Amino acid sequence: MKFVALIPARAGSKGIPGKNIRLLDGIPLIVHTIREAVTAIGKKKVFVTTDSPDIAEVAKSAGAQVPFLRPKELSGDEATAFEVIEHFLDWVRTEERDLDAIVYLQPTSPLRSAVAISNACNIFKQSDADSLVSVIPVPHQFSPSSLMQANGEWLTPIESFTSAALRRQDKPVLFARNGPAILITRPETLATYGNLYGEKILKFEMTHEESVDIDSQQDLEYAAWLLGRRGI
Repeated sequence: MKFVALIPARAGSKGIPGKNIRLLDGIPLIVHTIREAVTAIGKKKVFVTTDSPDIAEVAKSAGAQVPFLRPKELSGDEATAFEVIEHFLDWVRTEERDLDAIVYLQPTSPLRSAVAISNACNIFKQSDADSLVSVIPVPHQFSPSSLMQANGEWLTPIESFTSAALRRQDKPVLFARNGPAILITRPETLATYGNLYGEKILKFEMTHEESVDIDSQQDLEYAAWLLGRRGI
C-alpha cells in the first residue's frame, strides 16, 4: 500500500502567533512532526500544505515536500481538513501521482512518534477500513451518564439517573479523538462518503503523553517538560 503523509500548517494562529514554527526544545514545532513522518514513511512521501512562505522554507529544510502554497480561501479558521485534503488530492491527480492512503498529521501533536505512525499504517494496511483515527480513553467521570448541563442555577442530567449508570464498572468504555494526532484515510473514502471517516473506522489508541495537542503557551511549556523527561 502506498502511503503519503500530509501535514497541514497555516500561518494564522490566534492562541500562539506563528505557532507552527515556534521553537519547542529548540526545534520549530512542525519539524518534530516532519522528522517522525520521514522516519516512518520516507522523505519523498512527506508533504506540507501551507499558505506561508516562511513555514514552507522551514518544512523544506526539514526534509518535507512543499509543491505549492495553499490558497487564501483554504487558509482561514473556517477551512476544514476535508477541504485541505481534497485540495492536495487535486494536485496529486494533476501530477498523475499514485497513492492509496493519506496519513494526515497535525503539527500540533509533536510528541507523536515514528513508531506510532508506522504501527498505525501497518494496522490500516492489513484492513479494509475506510479510515483510522487515533484516540485516547475517556475518563469514566466524563461519560454521558456522569454529565450534566446547566439550566440557570439548576443542573439537568444528560442521561437519566440509574444505579447501574452511576457505577464505574457499568459505564461504557468511550474514546475521544486526540486531535487526532494520526488520521489515515483513502481518496475513495472522501469521494464516496463526503467526509474523512466513512463507515469502517479503525481505532488506534495512544497514550495521553503522545496525545498532547498544542493550543496554548501552557501546552507548549508542558510539551517541552515532557520532552525534557524523555531525555533524563
